[in-house]
Amino acid sequence: MANLENGDLCDDGNPNTVNDVVTNCIRAGTLLDDDCEGVPGGPAQPGTACDDLSACTTNDLYDANCNCVGTVIDLTIDTLFGPTDVDTGMTVIYWVTPISGATGYVWSLTPSAPYLDWSTSDSDTTDATAILQIGADTIAASVCVYAVNDSCAGNEICLSFSTGLSAVGSSSDWFTIFPNPSNGTFQVSPAGPITSAIDIRIFDALGQLAAAPVVLTGSQPQRLDLHEKANGMYFLRATRGSESQMLELVIQR
Repeated sequence: MANLENGDLCDDGNPNTVNDVVTNCIRAGTLLDDDCEGVPGGPAQPGTACDDLSACTTNDLYDANCNCVGTVIDLTIDTLFGPTDVDTGMTVIYWVTPISGATGYVWSLTPSAPYLDWSTSDSDTTDATAILQIGADTIAASVCVYAVNDSCAGNEICLSFSTGLSAVGSSSDWFTIFPNPSNGTFQVSPAGPITSAIDIRIFDALGQLAAAPVVLTGSQPQRLDLHEKANGMYFLRATRGSESQMLELVIQR
């Protein structure tokens, strides 16, 4: 204590104090506050990183009250895209907008195979797109999906769809198609006088409209121009009133 006076800096020998000064000839410091983990003067201060023990959050930080709080990973899916009216035997695509926080997506079907089935090996995929094979003659069904990040799951969203057409055929009693296969140009000729207009639409293997709709009336044939489309199988859906027929078209060059 020699040469030290009240107010002089000193070291009271206690690592849990700061600002040690001589007070009434006694070396004394100010006790450090405990940090968020109970350690006097420790590094776990508000605003520093921590672990809230939740796999569903990121950027965990101590708040002003020393609560460890993370930002919840947003796995919300707003919209499931895809057709709601599909045809027997077709392959269709359903998809969601990819979510930045997702590591995968879980897809499900109601009912499941053999009425409906994935063209992939299972219904779990890391892709935001699922390809579905329609296998029933007439069925009401739904496809559902939710996003995941490890053990965390987002909201499930579903889209209902229905099939109501007979199996795909190669001929129709309403009209004839020639040639089939063709190089991309088909002629549709009425089998007899048409008393009710027939709406004709062409779809590709993904269920997407492949050409502008054609309406067959009277006795005049109609030309279907698919010369810009790739080789492969396409589907012609003909609708007359409440009746529908589905036929295969093949482009082969």
